Amino acid sequence: MLENHHADRGFTLIEAMIAMVVISISLLALAGLLTTTIKYNRGSEQRMDAAAISQAILSDCTAR
Repeated sequence: MLENHHADRGFTLIEAMIAMVVISISLLALAGLLTTTIKYNRGSEQRMDAAAISQAILSDCTAR
């Protein structure tokens, strides 16, 4: 009547390695998304600066 409950002992090494690979791929994808976001944010800041400068120039020209 002794039954071997080997499957109830937890994760195997293969399962742990697969989980680490999935987590690593997810983190790499998030890092790529972060760099893309930073690039677009920098471009947006430059456009805002250009708009502010052009607005200042236009308001200075109309004030004369």
